[in-house]
Amino acid sequence: MGKYKFLKVANTSNDNPPIWVLVGDSEEIVLEHWNKYVSADIKEGTHQIMKKLLEGNKPQHVSNTYARAVDIYITSGVYNPMQALAEVENTTYNRRLMDVTYGITNYFPKNISILMPNSSLVVIRTITKDALVYPDEEHFGLSDVRYINWCGGKHYYAKVGALDIVDEKGNQKWNTKEEAEAAAKVFVNNYNNSNDE
Repeated sequence: MGKYKFLKVANTSNDNPPIWVLVGDSEEIVLEHWNKYVSADIKEGTHQIMKKLLEGNKPQHVSNTYARAVDIYITSGVYNPMQALAEVENTTYNRRLMDVTYGITNYFPKNISILMPNSSLVVIRTITKDALVYPDEEHFGLSDVRYINWCGGKHYYAKVGALDIVDEKGNQKWNTKEEAEAAAKVFVNNYNNSNDE
């Protein structure tokens, strides 16, 4: 039987489409999810916040889950942007570990969010897997890859789904878009092949 339990859940209190969540019922799963998915969410959110700040704008109207949480902290007036970045990350990390230590199971989407089991969540489907790969991201194509170049930056980064692309040498940034594309091609191929097993 697989190590990772995924649930497709619908929230009866809103009209949002159902989503896949990971059942976070052990410290090992919480930490692995954090390292694979939340770290990527934080990196992308930090990029969105910093880009807005460097342009002289408030970090409002950001699309990333982490960046939206940071914006709420900044808007409260209690935290400056750097404090807010650290506070959201630390609070969420500690909350996940504390909950699992006290036997509280939470559900994790592919980002920093936490869903607590409650009466408005309806489980539509359950899948148990041997790998930490959400059922809706088992295969990617090159058209799913996003290339990122930070404002004023010299390097290129690549993401597919919620994942950062890492090449065979452990690099996550490249000097040219062509190098990033080559790394993405290898990553996507390896990723898809590993999920076919």
